Amino acid sequence: MSQYLPTGNFKWLTDKQIAKLDLAKYHDDSDKGLILEVDLEYPEELHELHNDYPLASEKIKVTENILSDYAKKIQQKFSISVGDVYKLIPTLTIRRNTSCTTGTYNYTSRSV
Repeated sequence: MSQYLPTGNFKWLTDKQIAKLDLAKYHDDSDKGLILEVDLEYPEELHELHNDYPLASEKIKVTENILSDYAKKIQQKFSISVGDVYKLIPTLTIRRNTSCTTGTYNYTSRSV
């Protein structure tokens, strides 16, 4: 999936404009788009279906307490350190005030 990125002429929307907003009119090939601040909640009934590859990734610091038992065995076997870097991780966790484009929003809301 490839999209143009915004480069200028940014404008904040008023509360009145936000109330009238129709996100369905913004497509991947639209001349204009929006950057949205959203709360992302993955429906519990989709966890099993999407567990192998969730739609939305999150940049998080990988710490030992979030490793699976298998990952912990690999970490110990090969003396791999954890907690030093951030990784882009597919996750089913709830996120508040996260940013996305209208294209990403429309894609994920159609898919879940």
